[in-house]
Amino acid sequence: MGIEDLVNLAVLALVIGVCTPFKGMRKLYEAERLAVKVRCELADCEQARRELQLQPSDRIEIR
Repeated sequence: MGIEDLVNLAVLALVIGVCTPFKGMRKLYEAERLAVKVRCELADCEQARRELQLQPSDRIEIR
């Protein structure tokens, strides 16, 4: 193995070492963004459920 091969391996190791944390951070950011979106959707659903909830005087009696 020549010096050029060792340099290429060192550069490859450096690239992998630098890229992997960035990819992980990007995935974490995407997961956090998705979690915020899901929380907002759940809050909207909960609000709509509360708005649609019938009051005792609003109930329809089925005979």
